[in-house]
Amino acid sequence: MTQSKRFTSIGRVGLVVFATALGLMLALAVTLAADSDFDDSYKEGPLFAGDGDVITYTIAAVYSGTTPSYGVVLSDVLPYGANFASCSYITATGVPQACTLPNIWQADFSPGDRITTYLAVTIDIPTMYWPLVNHAYISFTDGLVTLPFTTTVNPYRIYLPLVARNFAP
Repeated sequence: MTQSKRFTSIGRVGLVVFATALGLMLALAVTLAADSDFDDSYKEGPLFAGDGDVITYTIAAVYSGTTPSYGVVLSDVLPYGANFASCSYITATGVPQACTLPNIWQADFSPGDRITTYLAVTIDIPTMYWPLVNHAYISFTDGLVTLPFTTTVNPYRIYLPLVARNFAP
């Protein structure tokens, strides 16, 4: 075997080993970062709103962990154009409780627990077709889950003329 073929073979083996190690490291990183005990949580709201409308976001913190999680915090900082109107949340007791911003509530979660929050805001954006992006954050011992929602404010409206042919009033 010539010298150049030997180095080519060693180079290929080294490349295969490097690619395999890189693949394993990426798989490990994805596995560690992919799962959160609050992955079933969500945020809902209206897709469109007008200036002066009061819209309500529904934020559900759903805990799917197998052991209790302590000191979980839901927070939300309102973006430009959204003014606080009201806030309440419901735990397993079923009794609504008032809340404030930016830290809406802090709670301990047992497996299967859920807290549903209703956050109402008044829209104050006179600009046409403005994306209002609101983020809720669930922070817990092992990390942070971001729950974004976008509402388009003052969407374009197209009015088509009504043409009546042979219409005699």
